[in-house]
Amino acid sequence: MKHIKFILGGLLVLSALNQSEAQQLPVLGQFQYNNYLYNPARTGDAEVGSININLKRQWTSMPNAPMTGILSFETPVLGSNIGIGAMIYTDQSHIIRRVGGMGSFAYHFPFSKKINHKLSLGMNVGFIHQNFDFSSAQIENMNDVQLSSTLINSTNVDLSAGINYSLYGLNLGFSMFQGLNNQMIFENTGDKEISFINSRHFLGIASYDIVFGKEKPFTLRPTALVRYTPGLPIQAEASFVMNWNRLLWGSVGYRSSNWQNYSSALTASLGIELKKKFFIAYNFEITPDMQLINSLGFQHEVMIAYRFGKDERIQKQIDKMKISIDSVKDENSKTSEKLVRTEQKIKQLNTLQEKLNAENKTLSENVSKLESTNKNLEQAIAANEKEIEKLKEAVKKQPFNYNKLHEVYFAANVTSITENDKVKLKALYEELNKRDFSKIYLYGYASKDGSAEKNYALSLGRCNSVKDFLVSLGMSETKITVLAKGSESPIAGFKNGNPVDRRVDIIVLD
Repeated sequence: MKHIKFILGGLLVLSALNQSEAQQLPVLGQFQYNNYLYNPARTGDAEVGSININLKRQWTSMPNAPMTGILSFETPVLGSNIGIGAMIYTDQSHIIRRVGGMGSFAYHFPFSKKINHKLSLGMNVGFIHQNFDFSSAQIENMNDVQLSSTLINSTNVDLSAGINYSLYGLNLGFSMFQGLNNQMIFENTGDKEISFINSRHFLGIASYDIVFGKEKPFTLRPTALVRYTPGLPIQAEASFVMNWNRLLWGSVGYRSSNWQNYSSALTASLGIELKKKFFIAYNFEITPDMQLINSLGFQHEVMIAYRFGKDERIQKQIDKMKISIDSVKDENSKTSEKLVRTEQKIKQLNTLQEKLNAENKTLSENVSKLESTNKNLEQAIAANEKEIEKLKEAVKKQPFNYNKLHEVYFAANVTSITENDKVKLKALYEELNKRDFSKIYLYGYASKDGSAEKNYALSLGRCNSVKDFLVSLGMSETKITVLAKGSESPIAGFKNGNPVDRRVDIIVLD
């Protein structure tokens, strides 16, 4: 295959120089799904660890087209700000094969515990092994002085470093690969040394996550990448990554050329993430030049990843849901307590209402009794007034002989007769039985302390007590007339409460 010979010849010429200026690291389109590939500072900066496999096949129309395979591992160290990782890769293009491996360490300096705001520093330390297998090449001139053996190889130490700044969804990163800029020597042939230098590669990456939607299920991540290798033009990339609910992923982008036209490409990818654990993505690249497409073909890239560990984002959502549930439970508990207290108050109010209704009923009954008593008092007063008028008329017609026979005294607010007074009244009754009399008048009095209504009731009660006792002895009720005077006609000598006024006068009409 003649074009293979030309490519091999060009590579051998470059190898004869002290330094070859060409792209020495694989260019991957799926770095946006595995940030660790292009910056050691991103080691373990997510909440979960991951194991990733990246496979890339370039220029599928070419025989022995370049193949790249990468196996990487990175994870945060639980309970710390440290991230660790490891990577091994192989990059083969016909007779040229490069194998590398590295261990990674990163430290993340958080500026806030509430939001994603931190500065990360990282480093890779490893090796690069490269060999040329001339046994697989088709050689036109077997006597070429540049071909000294069937297989030549060389191994060197490798060092890479990076820095990344994060704020919310923003990431700004800068990294350097093959930082030692060391020389790989394969063989000495005469005075010519076959060697080349692992040139430093510098990468700057900026990305920003834009979350949107009613419940924010969509994330759009615009990404810009600049790649610089001394002696080569600057290469730039721009891409847009979209995901829905961390389930479906997709991207489109463009990469400019930095050496030959075929190094530029249009890119597109699709991916799916299952249960936040398994991730599979496919990336397709095509050069914009149709002539190169017919000669070289397309480029394909596949990524398979497994996430492990505790996803803090999901845990935070679960914690928020738990807090919301606890808050709802607490509110329900408070509401239940309020309902219980309200029911107790309603019960107390009902009991109080029943008590008030009973008191109102009793009060109404008492008012009715008082009204009845007042009515009786008014009737008694009217009857007394009529009796007094009759008595006055009788006095005018004929003279009567009135004799005051006895007085019965009472204590304050008392209407009952003492035992001593009962003995005296009994003696009075026996004397009255011996004489001829027409009528007995009982004049009742009360002292001035108290209201007029109360004093009238006391005087009437006292008269009735004397009357009832005389009747109980055998006196005819028709011969007894009760005249309640209340606090009228008080005896002089006291302003209020004269004990002499608390009495009943017994007057006999002969």
